[in-house]
Amino acid sequence: MSKKTKTMLLTLGVLAVLGAVLAGVLLLHRSNEEKDAAQQDLEENGIVIDTNDKDKIVSFSYTNKDPGYENGTFVFEKNGDKWIYAGDREFPLTQDLVQAKVDVLEKVYARRVVEESCQDLGKYGLDDPVMTVAFTDGSHDKTYYIGDYNASAQGYYMYMDGSETVYMVDGTLWGTYSVELYDMAAIPSYPSLSSDHFTHVTFEIKGGDTLDFYFERDPDTGETPKPYENGKKTITGKWYILDKDGNKTAANASRASILMSSLVDLEYVREVTYHATEEDRETFGLTDPAVKITIVYTEDVMDENTISQTQVEDNLSETQWDTREEEKTVVINIGDMTDSYTYSDDYYVQLDGMKEVVTLDESTVEIFSRLKLVDYIAGK
Repeated sequence: MSKKTKTMLLTLGVLAVLGAVLAGVLLLHRSNEEKDAAQQDLEENGIVIDTNDKDKIVSFSYTNKDPGYENGTFVFEKNGDKWIYAGDREFPLTQDLVQAKVDVLEKVYARRVVEESCQDLGKYGLDDPVMTVAFTDGSHDKTYYIGDYNASAQGYYMYMDGSETVYMVDGTLWGTYSVELYDMAAIPSYPSLSSDHFTHVTFEIKGGDTLDFYFERDPDTGETPKPYENGKKTITGKWYILDKDGNKTAANASRASILMSSLVDLEYVREVTYHATEEDRETFGLTDPAVKITIVYTEDVMDENTISQTQVEDNLSETQWDTREEEKTVVINIGDMTDSYTYSDDYYVQLDGMKEVVTLDESTVEIFSRLKLVDYIAGK
């Protein structure tokens, strides 16, 4: 063997040793990182008592016997990539909210073990658990039971089906499943409105005043200024208040403007039912509303008869069209205040032509229910 060959083999040997050392260092570093992550997980969340492949869960249910919540067992099933409510397959579920209940099952934590071989579940409220969460991946079924709340420990007692071990857990499972069915409903959208396109707005307040606002646009001067500013038609004019005979009184401009702006982008709190019957409407106080608001407005829509295309470059054309104003109406009916434990102080609301009944919060409704005619007359 030549000296050159021996040198090469020695070099390769040294590199191999260095490579092995480096690999060992990397594995040790990775192991330490995993230990650090596990320690951090333990400190933040507690011990892991169960794990599940959330992507394989095809059905789950929960029952909450707390008197403050809707009673019953609610079952949800996976249909393709979509969750459905088994009790009403047409129910408009918000998919993200349902999926969040599945995601929390991926890794279940406990603060500590309370009793490993419990023979008396009653002392923890687990003989008749307040909450039950069950799920399946199609092959394996699991059930978690949650009992009494321990105020001093600020946690809940829990055990799993097939085990005698009782754990102390935090409020993660409880909070995730302490919801009513309509807390997961997809809330309908409020109409997209622009207050400077309002033309006639009426507030009818049960047992109170009726305020009938009319917007009179400034006359056409014959000038041709840009009809749009920032992509929106500029409209100017004044608000008036009409009496029952149609006579006009100038409205307080700033107060009227603020009031009209409060009708834009109203935020519903929750949905109560997605297919209200006449009996529901009567129960919610919507057949004789406490406040009825009628908004007449204009909306710029495409005039299909004016669509044209202009050649701007080779093989490129630009589509143009004119718009026309179309009058539309939104009627907001505000009924009774709710008496629900979970959404008290809201008011039932339904728009004409809308099947759903939703709620608005008390502070929003008070803006309209306390309106006084005298406060909106110019000079008052």
